Formats: sequence, structure tokens, C-alpha cells
Amino acid sequence: MKRLILSLAILACPVAAAFAQPGDKGAVALLEARLHDALLEDFAPAEPLHTEVLELSDWGFANDAVMNQLYLQTTLTQAECRDLERRFDAAAGQWTDIDYSDANRGSWQPSLHLSRMCALARAYSTAGHPLYHSEDLAALLCSAGRWWAAADPRNPNWWWNEIGIPRKAGIYLLIMGERADPVTREAFLEIMHRIKVEPRFTGQNLVWIAGVILMRAAIEGDAATAAQMKDILESTVQITDKEGLQDDWSFHLHGHMLQFGNYGLAFFDSIAFWARVLEGTPWAFGQNCKDIIAGFGNDGLAWCFWGGYMDPSMRGRHVFPGSGRGKDIAFGIARENLAEAGIGLEGSFQGGRNLGGPLGGRYFPRSDVGIWRTSSWYSSIRMHSSRTLGYEMTNGENLGGYYSADGALLTMVSGDEYDDIFPCWDWWKVPGVTAPDGSGLTPVADPRKAANATAHVGGYAASGVMAATMELARDSLAGFKSVFFFDDMVVNLGAGIRTGGTRSLATAVEQNYLQPNFRRRGNAAYNGRTGYVVLDGELALSAGPQSGKWNRMEPSLPDTLVTRDIFKMWIKHDATKVHSSEGDTYAYAILPCSKACRMARKPAVEILCNTSDCQALRHRGTVVAVFHCSGTLHSGSTKISATEPCIIIRRGKKEYRQKI
Repeated sequence: MKRLILSLAILACPVAAAFAQPGDKGAVALLEARLHDALLEDFAPAEPLHTEVLELSDWGFANDAVMNQLYLQTTLTQAECRDLERRFDAAAGQWTDIDYSDANRGSWQPSLHLSRMCALARAYSTAGHPLYHSEDLAALLCSAGRWWAAADPRNPNWWWNEIGIPRKAGIYLLIMGERADPVTREAFLEIMHRIKVEPRFTGQNLVWIAGVILMRAAIEGDAATAAQMKDILESTVQITDKEGLQDDWSFHLHGHMLQFGNYGLAFFDSIAFWARVLEGTPWAFGQNCKDIIAGFGNDGLAWCFWGGYMDPSMRGRHVFPGSGRGKDIAFGIARENLAEAGIGLEGSFQGGRNLGGPLGGRYFPRSDVGIWRTSSWYSSIRMHSSRTLGYEMTNGENLGGYYSADGALLTMVSGDEYDDIFPCWDWWKVPGVTAPDGSGLTPVADPRKAANATAHVGGYAASGVMAATMELARDSLAGFKSVFFFDDMVVNLGAGIRTGGTRSLATAVEQNYLQPNFRRRGNAAYNGRTGYVVLDGELALSAGPQSGKWNRMEPSLPDTLVTRDIFKMWIKHDATKVHSSEGDTYAYAILPCSKACRMARKPAVEILCNTSDCQALRHRGTVVAVFHCSGTLHSGSTKISATEPCIIIRRGKKEYRQKI
């Protein structure tokens, strides 16, 4: 009680806080008080966002740490708390609807026990809540805590034992404060003492570990450890060529693998929380650290959200139910935490959606990814090279994603075009990707053993245009794919498309939800607010029901059959050509926010060259050329030469070049 009174006194006296020193007991009490307040912040106090956040978190059972955290960032209503009370067996100390024998490495059911304890602790500790300091709720929490203390559940996945469980134990103790049951408090502190900083921890895993130890230091009044952990947290906020934040503002973990929506967003969310908590204490982050955090937010993550959803291509292996919306909300919550630390991001978070944000093109060379944003639509291109890894299937997740980084070209106007579509997706026809015309499950393989064998992958944005290119060289597939982004369209060219396999090949144009206004005319189709025109190749299309199950992508997900009406459009490749040395070609244009009548006429683009040496086009006076080797493009009055593989953008008398 003395510590609580001291912390409240410090909070009420900014001058005292300003003069607190890292070794002062008062400084640690201030840290504990700020943690308590931050953990009780309700980021979704009103409907309908409150219910949406709980549903997206699967009521605290979501596998992803960021999605699971949503459950702990809004306060349960009295009715929601009573529902949990009804399902609790006080004599056993367990919830009747949790399978405590579960040993799944990802979505581990016993972890829900701790999530519920934290959620009920919020209600119990929130002044003004109907269950504030409820004796019945205190008895339930005591029983639940003592069960965990006695059973001490463990998981085969080290992450739960060294991060997931200790972190929730710390959150619970900080929310409850001195009202925590003594037996639970002792057991939870022992769990938190099991972990330590080790060289094997990097990136977000290191942030989680240091954060747990920092919470423990605040609880125990250990100023020296608090200072050490703050330094470790700040040390992770740096640019590196190893795992972590890259110099182009993308994020890598598990090797050179893009992790924007998985570890990158978790890193940003965690660091934003600690920036808020530590601000105003002797351990506040320095200005350089704050600048890097803002850079990652504005020049990295902010590019990945559109219309209230995170781009599926930027989520990595996280394409489970609700991940698009949930990650958008998580980014918004991080935005609000940063604002409390005096770190502002472009755009805003309103009504549970991130609004505004950057416009134009941004290519991330460290990750082989490009994003194009206009005021009315969004598009992205995800590739990989011998420098990067394209996909991840860790813990049995993303089992359909084998081709998901082979030139995936996604386009969004409303933002929900791909929302939870994935159990019904034909994963052999990821939009933009050239792959065997297969059916059923795609291959499951270690990405290091199925990587693209060439470094000839790159992109460039300049003068209001972006181009990205990928030489495809993996499995039996080969070819050159170049995508061109303008303010009113995207054009995808393919050349030298060939295979050493026996299957026919297809290049997917689109695969999203079928809209009522769908129509096809000749070589063009229109769906929703977007038109699609095949400029070179044989168009194929289906528009109707497709079915699948979530558990074919991740075994722990539901095995219920899901059926959705899907618009799927692709280009059939000539079987003779793809087995020749020259290969086949394709070309198509995507016209977002176009009027339906536009699909009947040829887009305002002229293809100047589409070969394995050069892919180039002209759009309203701007010429964009991708040279795969040295050479000269000579088409009419246009003459452009290159002495090395490069991307050239020529607008009027100005010319921009970027080496591939």
C-alpha cells in the first residue's frame, strides 16, 4: 500500500517526477503506476468497436500476439464478465470450456486461462466499473490464479514458456497491484524470474523478453534492472542489416524475410507501449530512438494499411480470420500510445480505422516489395530473390502460401476485397503470380529450399510512377515479370514464361469477392469498382461459389466448410511456348475506380517491348523501361539505351534510372 500511495503522489506532482532519479524508489513507483494506468486504458470503450475488437481477438484466444493483445485493450462489460463467471468451476479453479490438455504450439488453449484472468482483472481494477473491487470476482481470480500456480502448465513451443506466459503473468500482477492474491503473486513472480536476456533473442523476441523483465522490476522495485531493460529496449530500435528494422524501413525476422504484419507490427506495438509508459520517467526514450520509431511508422508500416485493413501480402504468414481488421486496429492503438509519448504519425485513427497516410509509390529494396497508394485506391507487389525469403509456414500456419511472394499483385479500393477470403482461395492463382495450373493444396516446403535462385529483382519509384520487376527462377519455373504503376492503372507484363515441368501454366489476374455488378465483355471484365483488360494472352474466368476450410491453411483453425462467391480471372499460357526456349508472354491492365464503360476499350497504354531483354511501355507521354540486360529500346521516336540491368523512367526531358 505504501508503494501505491507513493506512486500516486508522484503522479500528482510533475515536478517530483521530473527530478526523480533512476535509482530512486520513487522513480520505480512512478514506473509501476504508469504501467498500471497504461494497462487499464480502454481503446475501444464504445460499440460497435468494442464488440469488434473482442471478436477479432477471438475472445482472447487468437494465436497472433498482436491480435490476442486486443482482448486486453478493452474492458469487458458486466454482462461479458458474468458470462465468464458462469463458465468457471470455482472448486476446480478452471474454466469448463478450455481444453487444458491441449498442446498445440500455436493456438494453445490453456493460455486463454491467463487472458481471461487479465481481462477480469481489468474490470475488477477499473474505477466506476460495476464489478470494481467485487468480492466475488476477487474470489474467482484467487481460485484461477492458484490453479495456475499449482499446475504450472507448459507448452512444447518455447515461446509460450519464456514469453507468452510470463508476459501475461506480469500484466495480471500490474493490473491487480497489492490486491493480487499472495499465492498467485509469488507464483507469477517466480514464472517471470525464469527468463533472462540471452544472445539467442533478437528483434521482437528480445523486446518481449526485456519488457517482461522490466515489468518484474517495476513490481519488485528494482531500479537497476529497470534501467538495464530500458537500455535493451532502446537498443532494439536501430537500423540493422541483420534481423530487425532495415534501412528501407521494412522489418525482417527468421532470416531476411519480410515481417511487416507479424513481428514488425508486434515490435512497433510493443515499443509504442513502452515509449508511452517510460515517458515522464528517468528512463524515457531518447530523441534518436523516437525519431526511428516515427520513421518506422510513417515510412514503413503506414504504407501497408488501406480502408481499415492491412494488406494480406504484408501480413506474412498471418492470414487467419480477422487479421486484416485486427492489425489495422493494433496499428491505430500503437499510434495513440505514441501520441502519449509525444511521437506523432501522419494520418489519424478514427472509428477503429487508420485514415490518411502516405501517397505515391514506395519500394522496399531490402524486402523485394513495392506499395502504390493514390487518394482512391491501393496496390502492392510482393516478390522475393536470392537475397530474401518469400514465405513462412512456421507452426503450421500459412500452408497455402507457397506462391504468395512470386509477384503477388493485390489491388484494393474499399479495403475488404480479400478480407477473410483465404479458405476459399485457389492458392495456385494468387493475383499476379505465374504458377502451374494446379488444384488442391499447394506445396509445403522450407522457404530456404524453395527460394528464388536469382538476385535480378528490384523496383523504383520516381516522378509519379513506380516499376517493379522479378526474374522468376525457382522449381521448374522461369520468366521475367514487370509491373508498372500509374495514377489510373497498373500494367503487368510477362516474358520468357516457361517451365521444365509437365503441367500447363497460368498467370492469375485477380481473385477477390464477386460483386453484383460483375460483367465480362471480350477480353475484359469488371467487378466491383475495378476493370481488368487482358492485352496479350488467352483470358479465362470463373464467377461463382468456391469452397474451402480454414484448417487447410492452419490445422488449429475451424474445419467448417466455407463457401463464398469468388471472381477469379487468369491468363492461360500456350502449352507449346512454355516448353520452348523462348517462352510465352502475357500482358494485362488493372483499372481501379474506373467506369464500367472503360472496360470495353483499350487502356491508354502502349506496350513498346515485352521480351526477356526488355519490358517497356508508354503511358500518356511517360516511358518506363525495365532492362534485364544491356541494350537499346528503339520504338518510333523513343530511343533509350542501358549498359546494365536497370529501370528507366523518362518523362519529357527528365530521366530517372535505378540499377536492378
